Amino acid sequence: MGLDIHLMHQMINGIGDRVKIGIRFLAEARYADILEGYDCKFADVLEKYFEEYFGQAINYYKGHHFQALQCVWPDKRGLFPGDPDFPENLRNKQTPVTTSERASKISREVSSHAHKFSKEEWPFRDAENTASFTTTCVVRENFPVLLVSHDEEGDWQFLCGTTNSSKDCLIVCLGCAFERDRSIGELADLPLGWQARRKSKDLPWERAPAPASE
Repeated sequence: MGLDIHLMHQMINGIGDRVKIGIRFLAEARYADILEGYDCKFADVLEKYFEEYFGQAINYYKGHHFQALQCVWPDKRGLFPGDPDFPENLRNKQTPVTTSERASKISREVSSHAHKFSKEEWPFRDAENTASFTTTCVVRENFPVLLVSHDEEGDWQFLCGTTNSSKDCLIVCLGCAFERDRSIGELADLPLGWQARRKSKDLPWERAPAPASE
């Protein structure tokens, strides 16, 4: 929680790659190869938070009988959120779910602002200011959205299909994405882990589970 979303994706993907080759991470142990220049450590996540964060894992394990860890990062002095002198502003950015009743939403929300559609027109269960991903081509060059992905983590991606480069990625609120292209509202019920594609803006969406590699 609490870092740049692209950096967090790199960190979690790196952790996943290590798990795939048999490395196991332990609560409270420190690891120097997750965040360049800093140690990170892990904290156990309490079971009462599983429903909010680990819906797919609950489905996979058919219950709550698994362990979950949160990767925690330090300040520039190497202090962690549980340390007495850890800065309050950084603690608020990544409040560990092991010690707080307030889950951090910083990485999933943008500042609230008005949109031109009415509340009755809003088709999504997510809030209008939910952070979503799109491309510079869609926002700045008016490319049509031809691929919509609803990731297993709950993130929405509205892509043009012309670029996969991180430098072309933009974060916009879900409301702005819908305001720009009302047709994405047809996919408001797209399940987690699914995608929808179309060959042009005038053709219907074709839905399917996202490939495992994506």
